[in-house]
Amino acid sequence: KYVDKEYIKRFKKIEFVSKQMLEDFIKNDFSLDVDNILQGKFLINDEEKEKLEKENIKKIWFDKEVPRVSIDRINSSSNIYYFGEIYYNKGCGLYFLVDFIKKDYSNKLEAAIRLLGDEGIGGDRSYGRGLFKLEDNGLSWDLESGFFITLSLYLPMDDEIDMVRDGFYEIERRSGWVYSPEWRGARERFIRMFREGSTFRGNKKIYGDLIKVGAGEYDVYRYGYAFPLYIGDIE
Repeated sequence: KYVDKEYIKRFKKIEFVSKQMLEDFIKNDFSLDVDNILQGKFLINDEEKEKLEKENIKKIWFDKEVPRVSIDRINSSSNIYYFGEIYYNKGCGLYFLVDFIKKDYSNKLEAAIRLLGDEGIGGDRSYGRGLFKLEDNGLSWDLESGFFITLSLYLPMDDEIDMVRDGFYEIERRSGWVYSPEWRGARERFIRMFREGSTFRGNKKIYGDLIKVGAGEYDVYRYGYAFPLYIGDIE
């Protein structure tokens, strides 16, 4: 069967999937349509597209440049510059998934996230930017084997190497800097990890490991556990 290469390229550029589309994908009840790709990288389902069209919403988010003025402290001269902001459209926003191994951490995490919502995240919090409201809509699935999508960066353990060789994945290189008030910053060692969205076959609940990336007096680790979302068998 011939498939247009441009069609494939459009789907390869997708970076975000709506919650409803993800649920359809888990149930294996979905269709792929390039017209459901918004802003080149956000995939929604038919129902969401119809709803957005009724409300005349064509973008999930939009960028806006806001003028600001900086004042020179020495001569009091002014200088105009522009500050980029991102706004989400009505009824649109971000979501994330959490799976608790120890359920008693649930209330603590929820309290921390609600605090962030009240204080704001990102820059310009003193101007009231970055505020958000937390909604718990939930997502449930009952698959525990077959192929899984990792929703987090994944660093396989030695006994998982054979499994990942037969997977579908992209690799990302990660590093960074380690800082401490007591000593100068040092670079973390580079490691390669499987990117979010990589797909493998398995039947476990926990994959991956922590890896030591720091050098010197302090032990610094990078989180390399997968967040497996099972989708069953792929034909």
